[in-house]
Amino acid sequence: MIKPAHEKVSIIAAYDATTGLATPHKMRWRGHVYVITCIASHNPIWHGRLLTHLFNAYAGRSALTTPIP
Repeated sequence: MIKPAHEKVSIIAAYDATTGLATPHKMRWRGHVYVITCIASHNPIWHGRLLTHLFNAYAGRSALTTPIP
């Protein structure tokens, strides 16, 4: 089941300064913590000088779509 999260969420992620890659590991949405099990896609999007990372990820069997500024 796909659940779009068109609102702010809290993310626990790792960032590798050598490669410039950010990898989300957990997210809190509506009071629940979801462990990210698979990242389906990652799309960096520029809004002027602000870079937003849009991840399509799976937490167990649920698909989650959320932007990460």
